[in-house]
Amino acid sequence: MHSNSRTGNPPRNLSIASLCEDAALRLDVLLGNGDDLAAEIAWLHVTELPDPSRYIRPTELILTNGLWQEQASPEDFVRAVAGARAAGIVFGLTVLTRAVPAELIRACELARLPLLTAPLDVPFAALTQAAARIQGEIQQESLLKALRRGDALTSVMSQGGGASGVLDVLTREFGFPLVIIDRRGNQLAGGGEALPREKLDAAAKVLAKRPPPLEANGIWPDPASLFLIIDAVGEVEAGLFCLRPHQLLTVEEQVALNQGTRFLNLEVAQRQAMRAAESRFSGELLEMILSGSARAAEVPDRLRAFGIDPEGPLALLVFTLADTPVPADLEADIETRIRNSRLLPVVVGGSQDIVVIASWNRGQESLVDFAETVRAEVAEAYPRRKLVVGVGEPGEGACSLKEQLVRARAAANVLKRRRAGHLTATVASLGTHAMLLALQRDATLRRFAADELAAIRQHDLLRGTELEATLREFLNRNGHWVATAEALFLHVNTLRNRLDRIGSLTGRDMSSFADRVDLFLALEADAMS
Repeated sequence: MHSNSRTGNPPRNLSIASLCEDAALRLDVLLGNGDDLAAEIAWLHVTELPDPSRYIRPTELILTNGLWQEQASPEDFVRAVAGARAAGIVFGLTVLTRAVPAELIRACELARLPLLTAPLDVPFAALTQAAARIQGEIQQESLLKALRRGDALTSVMSQGGGASGVLDVLTREFGFPLVIIDRRGNQLAGGGEALPREKLDAAAKVLAKRPPPLEANGIWPDPASLFLIIDAVGEVEAGLFCLRPHQLLTVEEQVALNQGTRFLNLEVAQRQAMRAAESRFSGELLEMILSGSARAAEVPDRLRAFGIDPEGPLALLVFTLADTPVPADLEADIETRIRNSRLLPVVVGGSQDIVVIASWNRGQESLVDFAETVRAEVAEAYPRRKLVVGVGEPGEGACSLKEQLVRARAAANVLKRRRAGHLTATVASLGTHAMLLALQRDATLRRFAADELAAIRQHDLLRGTELEATLREFLNRNGHWVATAEALFLHVNTLRNRLDRIGSLTGRDMSSFADRVDLFLALEADAMS
């Protein structure tokens, strides 16, 4: 029998079977099934002690000449060896013992312990040397595999294969299913078909744990092994999920997955560096647009650099949150959703809003619908926050962008201050007064509303009246007395008395259109602030 290593195929592990394959050892198997012989062994242990159990490590192969027979029976010796969870016994024949004792064979058979014989002329040192050679070949082959795998991973990364290329290399070698999910619950690569939303959310929750666990539940029927993908500043950016429990992975598979994860770390760092450069580049574009004629000539070339035709129809959107600064993840979430719709946008993130510029030839109504669809999808990740979108009216060429930006930001400011109504709109759909109010600071709006409404509110507070509600309904009914009285379940004379009281408190003439406008704007300013 020849060793696999000498035919170019090293054994997968050190086992009784791999030792038997070495013809020079001439080992003879008396007892043992295929599984027991193929199982990995820890090492070889030479002993002549009658009870060596305290010195034996689990899965060690015991080498003995039987000198213990003067002090212990074969049954006692085998019981001690089996109790220590040894892998088996190799009985070395000697001049005095030229055959394995029958009692030892019976004891090993009862204990279901593999039993082999070594010839008289083969010393135990030869077995130990063979085991060392086998382990060396295994380690050498493991190292060569890691080098070949590293070459393959380097190749796919250099060719722009990215995360999908890394998974292809690992899957071809091992065949188990892999998927990459980022901390926001986006499936970045692998997994075949897209995973259901609830599984992606479960993965995101696992990645948010500190420290993250080795396994994740709720992603696959069995627990999935987790290998963390770290960004340039040491934060968990994503996870490589192997849809197999951690305890079922071999050491070689774990090494390979860790090796693939290191390449994915590089991919994440590279993407972040590119994103930072693009962010600076796109931020400069926004500055050019806002500079007007001073830098207008630079805008077309910058748009071309982003793959956008500066002479074609362009659209601009402004995303913002009502009550909180824009989180870092929002920009990436918006860009991902827009790119998934096969648009090539410029996305400029800031602390107050996120501006999106893209080619658009489908008209304004379709643009509003598209913006609302993106907003609704992104808002699912921010359930307790109010995400709004100001939409610029699409225009021809780069020269239209400044006006679009001003108007879209004005619309976004109105939307985030409103307490109800649509969350995506153009300035034109909101009304001129709303746009003018949106251009004012919150403090200015609050002061204006307080100056006009403070006396009414004080009266309502002290006397339990409803003058503010009456004024709001009267103005909403366009100053129609009968319609307002019916809506409030009041007699018209009672309504007149209330409005007279409002007039006396505010110094406004309720029959004057100009005074009504001032009070209407005060109520709107109060709602926005």
